[in-house]
Amino acid sequence: MIKIGINGFNRIGKMIFYSAIKNKNIKIVAINKINIKDLIYILKYDSIHKLPKLNIIIDKKYNNIIVNNKHIIRITNENDNLDWKSVDAKYIIETTGNFIDEKSLLNHIKYGAKKVIITYPPKDENIPIFVIGVNHKLINKYNNIIYYASSTTNCLSPILKILHREFEIIECLITIINSNYNDFNIIDDINKNYILGRSILCNIIPYKKKIYKEIYKIIPEIKGKIKDISYLVPNINNVSIVDLTIRIKKSTNYDNIKKIIKFYSKNELSGILGYINNDIVSTDILDDTRISIFDAKAGIMLNPNFFKIICWYDNEIGYSNKIINFIEYIEYNI
Repeated sequence: MIKIGINGFNRIGKMIFYSAIKNKNIKIVAINKINIKDLIYILKYDSIHKLPKLNIIIDKKYNNIIVNNKHIIRITNENDNLDWKSVDAKYIIETTGNFIDEKSLLNHIKYGAKKVIITYPPKDENIPIFVIGVNHKLINKYNNIIYYASSTTNCLSPILKILHREFEIIECLITIINSNYNDFNIIDDINKNYILGRSILCNIIPYKKKIYKEIYKIIPEIKGKIKDISYLVPNINNVSIVDLTIRIKKSTNYDNIKKIIKFYSKNELSGILGYINNDIVSTDILDDTRISIFDAKAGIMLNPNFFKIICWYDNEIGYSNKIINFIEYIEYNI
């Protein structure tokens, strides 16, 4: 049984919790940065996802909760003295955003963890970055502080890997349509970036995420060939979309691209890359555990070397599930 701790219980921490609960190989042993009362409420209600009901017993004596008679979870709200060792938590999933450099992240190791997987971009450039199905096999036993790339990078990387392997990417411009996040304003306010200070409720907001910088680290052979721009849209669910306008070296047609992507989705990237050939909208992707869902009907071809490729992703459920799968890979293969 793989024992994990979750540091931080924001949206991603919550979805990681639910992904772990459903996995027979994973046992949650500790959650930090929340109290039991808040935790119980957060686990009971969700405005977006259809989450399973849990049987939760509170053990006030030891400040634990027992979930589904399986997970005895210590609940703490500490900044320091995390003591992962006493609960034998081997993997810590760091979601707070408060540990931004390698020195601070090593505190988790100091307090007993063996490996730390962070869910936000670290300050230190030397911390390795991974996406399952793309470059996860490059991890080694000495990688103890690991950045599991953003949900958008998770969506883009598998499809870019396929297109470059099969057709060789010459250049690619990426448009990312993001559902709103909880750190954006619902009314206009002051922000160091004026545009990001505007209300998400009544605007489509353009901004630059520079996802290409992460992708270059994951697929270095396409460095210098891609750039991205993002739009934040007033959509309440967690489904986002990436739109790739791509020029390739090897001539082909759109039907052949669909055939190849479908093959990968059923073989090498099964459970990671999805393939849909139906008329769909964003809510049809909600709760999908795959990180990238190719929309066969949405793409178009201008000529044999110039295409538009469309992929969807649930940026909470898909992402959190793949972090758990990534931990399984490390445990059983490294």
